[in-house]
Amino acid sequence: MDAAPIVPEIRRRGDEVLDALRAAGATIDRGWPDGIDPHALMPTYGYLVGALVTADMDEAERTRARERFVRNPNDVFAAAAVEPHARWLHETQRRLACRAQWQRYFATHDVFLLPVAPTPAFPHDHSQPMEKRTIETGRGARPYVEAIPFWTAAATLAGLPATVAPIGRTAAGLPVGIQIVAPMWEDATSIAFADRLADAIGGFTPPPGAA
Repeated sequence: MDAAPIVPEIRRRGDEVLDALRAAGATIDRGWPDGIDPHALMPTYGYLVGALVTADMDEAERTRARERFVRNPNDVFAAAAVEPHARWLHETQRRLACRAQWQRYFATHDVFLLPVAPTPAFPHDHSQPMEKRTIETGRGARPYVEAIPFWTAAATLAGLPATVAPIGRTAAGLPVGIQIVAPMWEDATSIAFADRLADAIGGFTPPPGAA
């Protein structure tokens, strides 16, 4: 995906997992479910997250957010702080439509697998402002605030349970995980699949030097 390209090592490990699942008898369809466009849902995701984190914003911060929004109407975090309640209602309708599309998908599929992040673990970046931070991906640097939540936004927006299971390590020894998304309210399904996955590829292995 253009917003958060996966580094080759993680992509390769994911392909190996799919091969192991097929060998174990799983039926796999590749690609996003019909009607789910991960790029299109990001503004709604960003707006609703922004509405949550700016709920208790003081007036001075809200004034600065309003100035940001005037300069850039596409700044969803600023919009979340200053746009009228009608905007929140429209974005919530889009969220519910996304949830309905996932429900249709899960009528014929048990789980949906996808990466957790575009890269393995990386050094924390505490520089401000956050929107200026970048992270190296499989195809160059991308904005941190877009690349990091991209692969988790779909499940979060729709309110779906997601379990992260270990699937190996990079050549540098960094852990790699896979995200297992299940139907709404079926947390046990994603957990059970993680257990079956461990049977197919091997489960968690403590890192060198761990007690």
